[in-house]
Amino acid sequence: MAGTVRSSLLSRLRQLLSGEGSIGPNVKLDSETPPKVKAFIDKVILCPLQDIAIPLSGFSWEYNKGNFHHWRPLFLHFDTYFKTYLSARKDLLLTDNIIEDDSPFPKQSVLQILRVMRIILENCHNKGSFSGLEHFKLLLASTDPEDNSLSLLPSDLPSDNGNSQNHVGSTLYFELHGTDTIHIPDLHMWKEDDLSIMKLLVEKYNVPVDHRFLLLTRVRYAHAFRSLRICKLYSKICLLAFIVLVQSSDSHDELMSFFANEPEYTNELIRLVKSEETISPTIRTLAMHALGS
Repeated sequence: MAGTVRSSLLSRLRQLLSGEGSIGPNVKLDSETPPKVKAFIDKVILCPLQDIAIPLSGFSWEYNKGNFHHWRPLFLHFDTYFKTYLSARKDLLLTDNIIEDDSPFPKQSVLQILRVMRIILENCHNKGSFSGLEHFKLLLASTDPEDNSLSLLPSDLPSDNGNSQNHVGSTLYFELHGTDTIHIPDLHMWKEDDLSIMKLLVEKYNVPVDHRFLLLTRVRYAHAFRSLRICKLYSKICLLAFIVLVQSSDSHDELMSFFANEPEYTNELIRLVKSEETISPTIRTLAMHALGS
């Protein structure tokens, strides 16, 4: 008798974990995708993939308590979009011929997808099953990360080009394995865009692929000292990227590598939070979240 009960319980547990069957009217109801949710997902999926921003542009949360399982088909569709339009882009992979891509970066579509994903994740439970960091890692290499409608930062402010801190911050210093060192002062005075600078440095110093993202990060910061707003924006992106890294369930090796290369990072976050200087409230808050994570 005990063996029969145990077998029945194990069978029922498997049904629960797999989402099969129903335990009662409430669970059955919760396992079924609401018609309104299904209608929106179908509308997006039936739209041509290259026009995905059109059905997403008017999205807002109107679905009461959310269940991430109901939205999984939409996220799988987003994954298809990222694989189709992002996964092979030379400007994101930082391979050879960095800036020679056949098409412009699909900025508006990507921003709409990220906006909809954020709204859904903020309003759903069961989101612990969400996985999709592979494409977010690619997006960190985008050199066009800003959009006026989504920016939380103040309008552009002029930089004091004679300030000694600007001189230090705008100096690119990057050590390669071996004897080569890239040392360029006043990079903020360069008129070229970030990718053009990267292409020049990659070709001149034969920078290996596994060093290029780190070099691009340094180029962005040094070049961004031409604009206080862009500098703040990249600081915000780096803090958000660190928070995502810490909270990712599969990032142990990357996290160990990060702290091995940046042993003072935690102390820098503490100094940023405790600083009495004028610091953007957004940056200070993100630094606190980074410490908390």
